[in-house]
Order: sequence, then C-alpha cells, then structure tokens
Amino acid sequence: MFREQVADLCHKQWSGWMRYLFSRGEFDEHGRFIIPKSLVERWTRQMNTDYNELSEPEKES
Repeated sequence: MFREQVADLCHKQWSGWMRYLFSRGEFDEHGRFIIPKSLVERWTRQMNTDYNELSEPEKES
C-alpha cells in the first residue's frame, strides 16, 4: 500500500512537471523541442543546488 502511495505521488509530481515543461517551450519544424536558454540555465542552477541553499521562493515553487 505504501509503495503505491509513493508511486502515485511521484507520478503526479512528474506529470505536473512535464505539463509545465511542455508549456514553456515549443517544437521547431523538425520536431525538436526547444527550451529557452534562460530556463535551461535557471533549472540547471537549481538542479545543482542543495535544497537548503535555494531561495525561499524556489523552495515554495
């Protein structure tokens, strides 16, 4: 039961992130998905930052 609850939560978080991600970029004429450079830079910085070092707004988002 616990495993299914965790899996459900993880899937909801992942699918929510994917919806957001796809709303922030666009597909080019070759079918490639293009993400703005500024977002890639921000997400890369956040990904490489420990949670306790993120700003309060970043922790809340």
